Amino acid sequence: MKIIKKVINYKKKVFCVRMNLDQESDDVWNVYNLLSIDDYITGTCHRKVKKEGVGLTKIENKTFTCTL
Repeated sequence: MKIIKKVINYKKKVFCVRMNLDQESDDVWNVYNLLSIDDYITGTCHRKVKKEGVGLTKIENKTFTCTL
């Protein structure tokens, strides 16, 4: 886990942390233990999507963002 950016504003009660998680590590478990009710977590993921047609295969890179 690598922390890229953090913003802490005690007056407005805003705490934001941007971090980079490795795919094969247990960092997701650690983030899960830091969350509580009414917290939001947003993640971005990049995937290759294959579209097959008649005799042609097209590969597109898609970016997905999900907020929980």
